[in-house]
Amino acid sequence: MSNNPSLLWIKASIVGTIWAASEIVFGSFLHNLKIPFSGNILTAIGIVILISINYRWKERGLFWRAAIVCALMKTMSPSAIIFGPMIAILSQGFIIEITTRIIGRNAVGYIVSSIFSMLWNLLQKVINILLFYSMNIIDVYKSVTQFAEHQLNITTDITWIPIILLVCIYGIFGLFAGILGMKIGKKSNKINPSTLVMNSSAPLPMSKKSIPFNYSVYWLALNLFFIISSLTAIQILYPMLWISYTIVIAAIWISRYKRALQQLKKPLFWITFALITFISVTLSTQFQHSLSMLQGMIVGLQMNFRAVIIILGFSTLGTELYNPKIINIILKTRLKQLPIALKIAFDTLPHFIGALPNFKTILKEPNNTIAILLFQAEKQLKLITDNTLRPKIFIISGNINEGKTTFVKALIERFKKSETPIFGLYSEKQICNNSLEGYDIVSIPENVTAPFLRIKQTSESLNYGRFSIINDGLEYGREILRKAGTGSANIIIVDEIGKMEIENIGWAKEMENLINEQDKHLILTIRAKFVDAIIEKWKITNHTIFELHNTEPQTVFQYIQNQIK
Repeated sequence: MSNNPSLLWIKASIVGTIWAASEIVFGSFLHNLKIPFSGNILTAIGIVILISINYRWKERGLFWRAAIVCALMKTMSPSAIIFGPMIAILSQGFIIEITTRIIGRNAVGYIVSSIFSMLWNLLQKVINILLFYSMNIIDVYKSVTQFAEHQLNITTDITWIPIILLVCIYGIFGLFAGILGMKIGKKSNKINPSTLVMNSSAPLPMSKKSIPFNYSVYWLALNLFFIISSLTAIQILYPMLWISYTIVIAAIWISRYKRALQQLKKPLFWITFALITFISVTLSTQFQHSLSMLQGMIVGLQMNFRAVIIILGFSTLGTELYNPKIINIILKTRLKQLPIALKIAFDTLPHFIGALPNFKTILKEPNNTIAILLFQAEKQLKLITDNTLRPKIFIISGNINEGKTTFVKALIERFKKSETPIFGLYSEKQICNNSLEGYDIVSIPENVTAPFLRIKQTSESLNYGRFSIINDGLEYGREILRKAGTGSANIIIVDEIGKMEIENIGWAKEMENLINEQDKHLILTIRAKFVDAIIEKWKITNHTIFELHNTEPQTVFQYIQNQIK
């Protein structure tokens, strides 16, 4: 069975790469310009990409696979906080996948899934706030709304009005993204690619430097314990005890996980810290008269220390979850094709970023920008499938009597020991009285021999040069290759392809079928002077040439195994 990636995973890697490219390029611009609702804009771009490309690629399962690829590519982000965005991307992909499966891939399904995906952003923000500050933040929120009612002399309860307003804003973002995605998807087939501006001046983002890290499953478990115990201590212990305990835990994390400190370096975090404490002290004492100013301050500190634990703790978990041992366990599941999909994604990411037009063009013609990415996706799909899904051809080249057949027999033994199924044939010299009498062919793996070439000329046989071709042997060889083409083995070996095949004799027809029609990897031995002619005859592109004089069977065997897996 072939271990090549499925076409669906290849498409998912391309879609996920486009999505990631938009997150990297557009995200940098939006965050640097401090544009409000930048997260919603990025989500909208992702929705537009998924919906528009679905007008070309309609496979089920494309959305959630693309989301996994994009989420994992977020590890390139220089930010220390990638856990939250990764969860958001995964959730959006699965929401669109599930919703469109239930409602259908139609206008209603696309719009509803877009709105739900955008509302997930709001829900995730609420969950994050509750995780950071616990249920106390609800009391602070109620106090703020009560203060607003009192100051504005409003008699109506306005507690739900800000939430409803936010839901409407997020829903409108989702509605707009869904409609735009459908519009671009429908129009992309009508756009002439030659009219699109393909040159790019968008800067390539700097990826993170790979810093060696000593991953540990024990630290993963310990960090979970630290998070749970710290949050529990904040709720049940005296202030001095839980403050001391959480500071010690934070210090341990910062010493081991340098990236965890990045979020705490941001001025906005400490402004929020002071603001929440101030609001907790003033408003809670004003509207909850049972609380003293000291108790209000403790409540504010509890909320802020909880936020510190959640921020640092999730950062440590995110780091330890990249442990290769954990990833290997995950990849033994249904996601076993994910590694090669990610390799394709990381290889093509610079291409998609480079395909984007300059930022001014993006702002003026956003529709064309997405169309450019769609056309680039089609081009990349063809390139990748040509080089990944098409069978590979391995050519062993050598001069006459240099040992090509001996080399092939050594390869056959290694494939048999590794229990890799192989079909095909090789030639065996027939020597009589120390002189060459002819060649037999030997079937793989049965080892059945049949006479093929003999030096003695006969009138009943086809004469070729100094040899006579034995008809029974010729037909037997052809039958071997025909069966190999339809058999279960993924690798076919054909020894001594050469002048006869160039002149459309021997196995010429069978070889043409194997190269152009069958999904099999081929190992061919060819005399050095015929290699170029054979490649030209069948327009072979996806090939690797090994020269006998500077290679060993074990090296070639290992290379082939790696390539076909």
